[in-house]
Amino acid sequence: MPDPDEPELDLWVRELCRRLAGFSAPPVVVRHSLGCLVWLHAVARGLVPEGAVARVLLVAPPSASFVAGHPEIAGFAPPGPVAGQVVGARIVASDADPCCPEGAVVAYGRPLGIATDVVAGAGHLSLDDGYGAWPSVLAWCLAADPATAGFE
Repeated sequence: MPDPDEPELDLWVRELCRRLAGFSAPPVVVRHSLGCLVWLHAVARGLVPEGAVARVLLVAPPSASFVAGHPEIAGFAPPGPVAGQVVGARIVASDADPCCPEGAVVAYGRPLGIATDVVAGAGHLSLDDGYGAWPSVLAWCLAADPATAGFE
């Protein structure tokens, strides 16, 4: 996303939509951290047409309380209700994510009705936490039936 050191929600939403428009077939979308919130904002604004993506994986979404405590990203606060609009989405998060102390199941999974996989003790699922190439995510992206894939 543009200007990662000075993120701007509307700019990131526009960039996401621009990139989605460039595919000839519905892509598999994987978003991490603030990128998850950008996705939810795009969906809430009606900018992701039905069938525009094959499926979506939201990795380590930061919670509303975390975002509110950081003025530089406060504008990324999760949008109002988007339940039912996130068909085909799945969340993978850690039970030890400092950016989502409430836990992704409580903050996102239950309220949005999104299946949520929890990886024990994995921090923010970032490079600093030992995550780079992630074979189980690649397997999920390529799976004919993503419901059977798990994350390690």
